[in-house]
Amino acid sequence: MFPYITLYIIILINIALNFNLNLRDQKDILIVKVFYALMFFLFFLISGLRYQIGLPDWFNYKDIFLSMSNGNVDDKFEKGYLFLNYVLSKLTNEPQVIFLVSSLFCSYALFYFYRKTVGFKLLPLAILIYYTSLYFNLNMYNVRQFIAIGVIFFGLICLYDNKKVWFVFSVLFASTFHTTALVFILILPFIRVKVSAKFLVGVFLLGYLFLFLNVSFADYILDLLSKIDYFSRIINLYMSMDGLSESRFGGFLGISERLITLILAIAYRDRVISAFPKQKDIILISFNMFFIYNFIYIYLGYYGFFVTRLNLYFAVFVPIVYCYLLSLVSGRTKVFFVVFIIFLMSLKGWMYIYSQSLTSPSFVPYRSYLEVLF
Repeated sequence: MFPYITLYIIILINIALNFNLNLRDQKDILIVKVFYALMFFLFFLISGLRYQIGLPDWFNYKDIFLSMSNGNVDDKFEKGYLFLNYVLSKLTNEPQVIFLVSSLFCSYALFYFYRKTVGFKLLPLAILIYYTSLYFNLNMYNVRQFIAIGVIFFGLICLYDNKKVWFVFSVLFASTFHTTALVFILILPFIRVKVSAKFLVGVFLLGYLFLFLNVSFADYILDLLSKIDYFSRIINLYMSMDGLSESRFGGFLGISERLITLILAIAYRDRVISAFPKQKDIILISFNMFFIYNFIYIYLGYYGFFVTRLNLYFAVFVPIVYCYLLSLVSGRTKVFFVVFIIFLMSLKGWMYIYSQSLTSPSFVPYRSYLEVLF
């Protein structure tokens, strides 16, 4: 637990520094950059040096690396990921390298993407929201999909500059690491569409009615995909618990937080766009991704279940929406909302970590590769 707590404290220090120091003063900027660097390296190293935790994924990825190192190719996995393992296996026979390299790339992509979308000052808050809601799912388990998401981050930056061809290329490249990345091709025509608030209210009211009535479309979709050999072999679709059906209080807390944020996003999206006209495309795309995330959660949900492999792509936009909503307020109101967001997300995150400490296997307690070396 110590590494997780240390990173959490460093993120909080970064948030406090950004809201209290003068970022125009060179000395203050230097202090902030030092703590930013510390935050990044802890963020990267904790997941990169994880050892025999996050089971069974850790051992599965270790076996893939060793198979490639021995010249055995497992065609169940995407070619891009197999090629990455092949290249790294030529440099070293130590499987830990795949976790270090993937964590370094993905951590850099995440920090760079959030820096481009929410700005320097709000970056630590975006990282906190990500850390307490997604870090342990993406960074500690899903190596292939995390790489795919990292690639798409760079593609989205191109899309913000209206470079659609590069975005499509990034999606195709990302799909060589995790096939589910192709979902971005399907949503590309709608990614900049500004849907009316009234329509969104109607869609989500109906969706929450289905959710509470225990109606899910996920079973039908999964049954259909299971009959297609390509998808049943390559895309490993899991149903992940993240809602009302969970025994821990975090389930109810999670759905409440999700609903409150959805209401605020629908109510204030247009005001955010008006307040930041230069970031119009970034805001519109981010809010649309956030709405898609909620749509999948509700309509493909079964009391909180959702298709993990699909919705993780869109969940990474939740911190961006939080930060833009926060940008509308100032003064004491802003301080209140920052404290409230920190409290809410921290409570949700630490309750999740606590629940994981009660199950085995898990990523709690943390175990580092350095323990093996020394």
